[in-house]
Amino acid sequence: MVRTVTELDGTWLFRPDPRRIGELYPEELHYTHAYQARWCEPDHGVSSWVSITVPGLWTRQGHPDLECGWYRLDFASEPCDGIAALIFEGVDYYADVWLNGHYLGSHEGCFGHFDFEIGDLLVVRNTLVVRVDSPPDVSGVRHEIGQMKRMFRGALERWDMNDPESKPAGIFGSVRLERSGQVRVQGVSVEANPVTLPPAAATDMPVSVEGHLTAQLRIAAAVDAVIRYRIEPIGFAAAATEGQVSFRCAPGTRSLSLEFVLDQAQLWWTWDLGNPRLYEVNVEIWVDDEVHDRLSLTTGFRRVHLENGWDLRLNGVPLYQRGANYLSDLDLSSMTAERYKADLALMRGANLNTAHPFAVVERDEFYAACDAAGIIVYQDFPIWMMSDPGSEVVRGAIRQFDAMLDRLRNHPSLAIWNFGSQPSVANFEKLCVALVRHARQRDSARIAHHANSAISYSACDDLHPLRSFFWKEERARNFEARYGWRRDCHMYPGWYFGRTVDIARLPDSHFGLVTEFGAQSLPRSATPALDGGEDTDPIPWHVLAAKGAQPALLQKYHPDARSLSQLVDGSQRHQAEVLRHHAEFIRRRKLSGGNGLHVFAFNDCWPAVSWSILEYDRTPKAAYAAVRQAMEPVQVFLDNYWDINEADELPTAVTIINDTPVVLSNARLEVVVEGLQSPGAITLPDVPASGGLRAAVPRPLQPGPQTIVLLLTWGQEQSVSNTYVIVGMAS
Repeated sequence: MVRTVTELDGTWLFRPDPRRIGELYPEELHYTHAYQARWCEPDHGVSSWVSITVPGLWTRQGHPDLECGWYRLDFASEPCDGIAALIFEGVDYYADVWLNGHYLGSHEGCFGHFDFEIGDLLVVRNTLVVRVDSPPDVSGVRHEIGQMKRMFRGALERWDMNDPESKPAGIFGSVRLERSGQVRVQGVSVEANPVTLPPAAATDMPVSVEGHLTAQLRIAAAVDAVIRYRIEPIGFAAAATEGQVSFRCAPGTRSLSLEFVLDQAQLWWTWDLGNPRLYEVNVEIWVDDEVHDRLSLTTGFRRVHLENGWDLRLNGVPLYQRGANYLSDLDLSSMTAERYKADLALMRGANLNTAHPFAVVERDEFYAACDAAGIIVYQDFPIWMMSDPGSEVVRGAIRQFDAMLDRLRNHPSLAIWNFGSQPSVANFEKLCVALVRHARQRDSARIAHHANSAISYSACDDLHPLRSFFWKEERARNFEARYGWRRDCHMYPGWYFGRTVDIARLPDSHFGLVTEFGAQSLPRSATPALDGGEDTDPIPWHVLAAKGAQPALLQKYHPDARSLSQLVDGSQRHQAEVLRHHAEFIRRRKLSGGNGLHVFAFNDCWPAVSWSILEYDRTPKAAYAAVRQAMEPVQVFLDNYWDINEADELPTAVTIINDTPVVLSNARLEVVVEGLQSPGAITLPDVPASGGLRAAVPRPLQPGPQTIVLLLTWGQEQSVSNTYVIVGMAS
């Protein structure tokens, strides 16, 4: 029989269990409550149960403060002659499962899929019961300094951009029943490596790929079987490959690997380097000339590695990371393939080639959408800041990573594992080091990175090695020397400290990869974000703070704001200026060893006041256009333009950055100053592929307010422009 799937999503019954008594026996309860025992039994009364939607968070369905609850579903089935598996795609946080009164087992964690084999238990009418325990790990009310996490929810629980009064809980992923014959394909992984690489300027040139396909099989009875596979391109003309192997099955679990060679293959690229070519992999199990199971997946072939520092190479071509931190929605059950595709279209619209899921694992549809869109993924492990330094947490983290890898290993877009988002020193030297060693042993196809850092720039920072996320500079240098850590820094001049231009005072060594920078702004849709707040005077700072705003800093940068509308305008303008200035400054560092930047952050994951460039409903803020302009794959920047306003210094040079794999030939630069008829222009030498150059300003700039347009042309009528509005008076 071919695999059949019964979706169990929809309306279930639900019962809160705040006293955690549902699993107790009558003898454990006082006689006045003995009738409430054993909610897991099929004949337990359901008069006290209410309806709930699965998938969906119970915190969004009328139970905001609940920590423990029970789900129940009655469904019809037929007795199973082969293998039947009950599959869960996401439960927060501990799940215990019963079917027809039989305990199936338990699972821990939000982000791993898990299943139970239930073929021997299925009857005509079945009762499925799931107990979910979702206790708090750390408080969203208390300051993050000193809070030691022991669970792996990441940004879904305690994070500066989420709702401090809400924590996800419940069955948030789909549930289904899958039935197959005597042999079931539990999973397939494809590991492949290009034998040769195409030239950087010819990314669609076919190459040979060698690899192996590994199928995890569950076998119900001893049979003679054949495994067949076919790997074929999706949506483009290229060679396919197929093969088969006969084998004798003994009951139990078996792993079977098949080697393959795919000639004339095309590789997977990010959208700005080439085409994100994908292949469909089909695996079938045949017994007695009948298909007993079939599994299909999508993958792509590519090679990633690091040269010096963060010089990331995709199929041998330098890939400069232009990215953004991302959490789609606090309620992951609300995300669909269509919503993810729309978000990634907005990322590409902002000229971003890298998505950085911030301390969260998104739904499977996100990674499939990144594969198709040609956006590379820098994947955080789901823990933010400090965790408990104990070995039990390390053991749990290893289990969580294995579950993540089992889910995501076939996605070519996922290129980097990052195992710490601003961890403590103690976490880095234990948890992060252990995860990197384990990941490098299990997953040679990706880069395993220890952590990104918050290096202290202020004398008032708490530098405790256990209870703080700040590091001393000496610690960072030690981590580089001892562990081979690569600089990956966060920096917030113009927000947490100093002025926007103070980014120039930071050490050059901190710009190898910058994975956070930004500033807060209010959304245009201030009313829904503020639960009906009006354009009041004075500004309701306590309401803003409850939505994630940092009032002291907003007041520091906007002292003259007297109403919400003034604060919206001023904060969006300031955020756009900060992001543009920092993006241009960091990208100019490409000429001295810089290799990427990630904006913090892409979107609001709830109606909030945050660092996002898209509001919760995906309305662009002013900063979105600023990021789009600054992140053009080819762009020309006026050096030190901010100094005209800040320090009365006229720029004398421009920097041209080329993130594409082709040389820009016949390049020409024009400088147009509004109000002057004759633009200054120069012919440039060829701009190197994956590089850049500096050039003198072709027209001497004059003091005073003005609008300057830089126009770069090259090749066959290709061009890009950048506009600067100078408001200062230079001497």
